[in-house]
Amino acid sequence: MRYMQSIERVPLNEISIETYQRVLNNARVKRIADNFDPARVGVLLLSKRGPHSYAIVDGQHRLCAMRQIGVQDAVCIVVVGMTYEDEANYFRIQSRDSNPLNAYSLYKAGVEAKDEHFLRIEAILEKNQYTVGLKAEPMVITAVNTLSRVMTVQGERALDLALQCIRLAWHGDSTALRREMLAGISEFARRYESKLTAALFNKRFGTLLPADLFFEYRARSEGRVNAHNAFKPIYLQIFCGMLRDYYNKGLGSTSKLRLKTEDEQYGV
Repeated sequence: MRYMQSIERVPLNEISIETYQRVLNNARVKRIADNFDPARVGVLLLSKRGPHSYAIVDGQHRLCAMRQIGVQDAVCIVVVGMTYEDEANYFRIQSRDSNPLNAYSLYKAGVEAKDEHFLRIEAILEKNQYTVGLKAEPMVITAVNTLSRVMTVQGERALDLALQCIRLAWHGDSTALRREMLAGISEFARRYESKLTAALFNKRFGTLLPADLFFEYRARSEGRVNAHNAFKPIYLQIFCGMLRDYYNKGLGSTSKLRLKTEDEQYGV
């Protein structure tokens, strides 16, 4: 879609900052303000919402720096005809090409742009009472790009079941929400979804500490698994084997609850 645009001088107090923007870096704002040069600041890109109402699409840090030093107005490119979703999508695309967004900002912009992939993740998070954030704490997932990777590699059902299991067994313990743990539990959920429920997971794992499982996982992988290689098949295999060992503990060989190894499943 083509939009009408013009060059205008716009009062800075008429410009709003929307939630699809990246998290404000105050140090960066200060650097711009301390070294402010009108000749080098460039132009802000705005979406016109109505008379005397604009949204910043590109230039949030420059806008905040100018406000900080008392600048009243600025020359801007003003685009007319954008919806809120159009703004978020434009911001996401241009930021990816010029100054890449971090995973958290990309996720937030994707949700605001109503990208189907991110909306599906958001729906799963809301269903399971999770949010995304920048600080590790209960029920907050900081490994944001892991959510997208799980959706792509293990699938939507696996992500949903994994978060159900973590919430019920460990109340969203932040260790259980690490990239390595999310990748492994989602793979475990994918492999055994026909027999696994959150209630069964809680019954078999609820007395274990996620930190203990994490350190055992590190030991079994000889210290080689980390956030960068957590989705490697060899490490997912090790993690699922570890969980299967704990899950089957105390179950007889003929128990219907018992989880089979891959060899047992396929009669190898």
